[in-house]
Amino acid sequence: MELRKLKLYSKDISAQFDFYKNVLGFEVDFFDKNKISISAGKTQLIFEEEKQSNFIYHFAFLIPNQKLDQAIIFLEKKGIELLKREGEKIIYFGTKENHTGRAIYFFDEDGNIAEFIERASLELEAENDFNIHQVIKINEIGMPVDDPMEVSRQLINQYKIQLIDLHHLNDSFCWVGDYNGVFIVVKNGRNWLPTKLAAQSNGFWVEFESSEKIYEMKFKNGSILNK
Repeated sequence: MELRKLKLYSKDISAQFDFYKNVLGFEVDFFDKNKISISAGKTQLIFEEEKQSNFIYHFAFLIPNQKLDQAIIFLEKKGIELLKREGEKIIYFGTKENHTGRAIYFFDEDGNIAEFIERASLELEAENDFNIHQVIKINEIGMPVDDPMEVSRQLINQYKIQLIDLHHLNDSFCWVGDYNGVFIVVKNGRNWLPTKLAAQSNGFWVEFESSEKIYEMKFKNGSILNK
């Protein structure tokens, strides 16, 4: 699966523009007082202003292997504080010796929990020191819902999403996708890693590729609206 376009809602477009363009250094395709469109590798990341929005999102940027330590230096030189778990900046999915990914986390200007992640199995490499133009694409988007198993079944059946492992599905956390792209379907109230912020239903629009087909999906108030 691959996330091609992702539209999120922002309380402050100007602050998000400054963060993503001037601090992180992403290319901005479009910007006005209501909207910003960012080139995040293969993914178009869009923020649309909605002043009354209290949405908090979790999403992950995929970066090349063996660049995470350099990404830490990159972020900290820009004054961005990393979010830690038990004092550790890097979080491993699995053990340090045998993991499916390792990641670092930070807040953007809307308080969204952004992530840089490596996926060793994808064998994505890059020369030179890490810079923002090495971001490959958006790899994850979080979906807080009341019933993760039910929403996950809907995603799998409606959009023909192929799972890596059925063991990634349970009543509080479902990993729906593959290492190229995934919907992180979590139960409302479950804390977003590595914070103590409870996930709450949000809204977004996404265009993604699954089983060699392109789909569009709108997610709002914990429900998939497209039928």
